[in-house]
Amino acid sequence: MNLYHDKLNSYITEIPGKMYTFEVTKCCNYSTLVHMYKDETLMDLYNRVSHHFGLGDIKKLFIKIPNYDDDVTVPLTGLKTIRSFINDQICCNPSKMVPIYDLPAPVVYRIYLDDGHHHNDLSNSSAASAASAAFAASAAYTSS
Repeated sequence: MNLYHDKLNSYITEIPGKMYTFEVTKCCNYSTLVHMYKDETLMDLYNRVSHHFGLGDIKKLFIKIPNYDDDVTVPLTGLKTIRSFINDQICCNPSKMVPIYDLPAPVVYRIYLDDGHHHNDLSNSSAASAASAAFAASAAYTSS
């Protein structure tokens, strides 16, 4: 068992030098980490995310530009590496991609996943507020 833990620790230690870590976030705000080798292609990224989430179809992967109401679609291509795409996003002014965790945490970039399933957050909707008010009124009426 110690050999396994040694190999796992070695793998984790090597991640920052060999791979990018992405926090892939679905529209419902569920997220998970996905690791990609730096010289894999953007097509590989789409495939890995598809396998990781068990999806047959991804509408798009995209990044949200910090402090702007805009996003950048990750192109679905086998001709561009992940390293090249990230460099294009971080070397512009303003940077379109920034790490989501503060140092000393490892660098993690957020990528959003549009799988075509948009879940409504009922806790913030006016329909939920109206339903809560109706339930409260009903409970008050039945208890009196």
